[in-house]
Amino acid sequence: MLADSNQDRSAPRHPIDPARDPFVGNLSVDDNIREGVRVAIWSAVGERAKAITAEIADGVVTVTGHYADDTERQAVHRAVIAVPGVRRIVDRAETKIAGESAAEPVEIYEATPLLQVVRYCGLDDASTAAAIRQAIAELDGVAAALGIAPPETLIVRYRAPVRDAITLEIGFATAAELADRVRGGVSGSQLPAGPRTHRPVGAGMAGLVAGVSDLAARGALAIWQELPASAFRPWTGHGAGELLAVLPAAELHKSLRPTGRT
Repeated sequence: MLADSNQDRSAPRHPIDPARDPFVGNLSVDDNIREGVRVAIWSAVGERAKAITAEIADGVVTVTGHYADDTERQAVHRAVIAVPGVRRIVDRAETKIAGESAAEPVEIYEATPLLQVVRYCGLDDASTAAAIRQAIAELDGVAAALGIAPPETLIVRYRAPVRDAITLEIGFATAAELADRVRGGVSGSQLPAGPRTHRPVGAGMAGLVAGVSDLAARGALAIWQELPASAFRPWTGHGAGELLAVLPAAELHKSLRPTGRT
């Protein structure tokens, strides 16, 4: 029996994906995101949205202007990161009453899916170097088995040191669905969504461990490095760089300082 033609015409069509398809009258997906972000900020803080400006480039939202207080800042963060297509927020806005802005660069990211292996190491360079080299070889094998290119960015997540040992979770960012296709010592994980901050560290394990311990003491939900291929192909040790971390909102508030700007 043939389907009724009227039913065919009335069948629901696939909705427009605002993260892929420009709306009518828009030239790009960033235009979609700009509309969504504007509405999200107004919904979060009402008339106070007039004091907040958002610029969008390739899904990255840069926020400037003034917040009334830290509660308003957090409300904007939650609203904007939930807009379809937003990959990250770079917050450069000040708190109006205190005349403050973030002392550390504060960025809000969506969760990042990972494929990773776990290694347990001593706190010396030789132990961590051997573990990371083994992990890179294993991850390259997994990438080949999945039919994807070898990772060009290595993510090394650090758990807080315990006595003379540290746990490393070594992996790379990938599509979430690939996590279901791996077996053995490689597993799916993710870097949590939320505000990320940066902390510079010197070369070698001593400076790295000190930085990890400091961020862990501040309640960091995740601490890691993102290393380009030039830093791990081949692996020669921990060079000077930076740690990234997801911190609780209370700790981010502590990092605020006066900027001297009006």
